[in-house]
Amino acid sequence: MKQYELMVIVDPEIGTDAITKKLDEVKKLLATHSGEVFFEDLWGVRDLAYKINKRDKGFYAVFDLNLDSAGIKDINTTLKIDNDILRHLLMTLPAGYEPKSYKDADKEAEAARKEKKIDEVVDAKPKKVTKAAPKKDEVKEEVTEKKEVVAEEPAVKEEPTAEEKAEEKDEEKKEKDKATLEDVDKKLSNLLDNPDLNF
Repeated sequence: MKQYELMVIVDPEIGTDAITKKLDEVKKLLATHSGEVFFEDLWGVRDLAYKINKRDKGFYAVFDLNLDSAGIKDINTTLKIDNDILRHLLMTLPAGYEPKSYKDADKEAEAARKEKKIDEVVDAKPKKVTKAAPKKDEVKEEVTEKKEVVAEEPAVKEEPTAEEKAEEKDEEKKEKDKATLEDVDKKLSNLLDNPDLNF
């Protein structure tokens, strides 16, 4: 016999009593095929990832069991035909599997998330590093090295503000206007100095 896990999603609109009867029928079906349920976890009504038979919610139940592989086909066929069961999944369990309820697994996941956040906060804090006081020769070397590094690094320019950009544009425009006026003056003086022209 192998260990299997059966998840069944029952239509919640049939009512609480009918859901209980349907789950008892599933257990009887498993028992008729020599299935021994050793763990049962009822998750209750939960949202479905997508609509199934116009339903957006389902009652989830999980059964871990020992089962002879000869009855698997009959179990799958019977569950597939049942209109009150929206979906089911029967799969083998890995070796060394330890059954946990949904609530316990959820608590462990939450604790792990909190632990991870705590670790991230601890890792994010700067750690103090203490060094022995350097000798005089080492200090001089460090100072000269720092000066060289400063000389190599390009100066960081800050972005000019809108007012500064406007002032720069005005200055550029004035310089262009001044340059064009100077060009006009030169051309006029050349024309006036030209002996071939009579005014």
